[in-house]
Amino acid sequence: MNQLYCSNGIVVAWHDSSQNIPASAYGTGVSIIPWSNLATLSRIGTPPVQGPDTRPYIAPALNTTQLIAYAQNKQAMIAAGGITVSGVMCGTDTASLALLEGVYTLATADGSATFQWVEGNGIVTTLTASQVIAIFSTVHAFIQSTFTACAAVIVNINNSTYTTTAQVDAYAWPANS
Repeated sequence: MNQLYCSNGIVVAWHDSSQNIPASAYGTGVSIIPWSNLATLSRIGTPPVQGPDTRPYIAPALNTTQLIAYAQNKQAMIAAGGITVSGVMCGTDTASLALLEGVYTLATADGSATFQWVEGNGIVTTLTASQVIAIFSTVHAFIQSTFTACAAVIVNINNSTYTTTAQVDAYAWPANS
């Protein structure tokens, strides 16, 4: 599946979804739209007489199913974007969540244990079992809040209140902070 990176009605880039490139890589106000076939997109302007067609693609209008997929993709990107809990950077991607689950299990088994936590920026922090448990709870509450937001957005899409990616983007999604 391709990911279209769109800004101001234009596709500014596209990548395979497996590359996990954030919209912020292309600046502010960029939206990611899941899209299966670039050949179905329209281009801006008159095609060249010779040479490759380098005209930009027009960002597609989405039907309900595509707009829901867009909202779900947005939820997944936010959920996997990490958060800071009490000054500690926490990854929230699948691998980080699995590691957090493991250290949480150890912390609940031994309330006097301490743990070395290595943040994404290389900072090493010593955490107590109670800090690990609090981080675990906060991270999972954050992940759940992304699903709650996505569900609310999907209700708005299904009742035709939201018909554009801009409206989905304008929703009060949880922040990665």
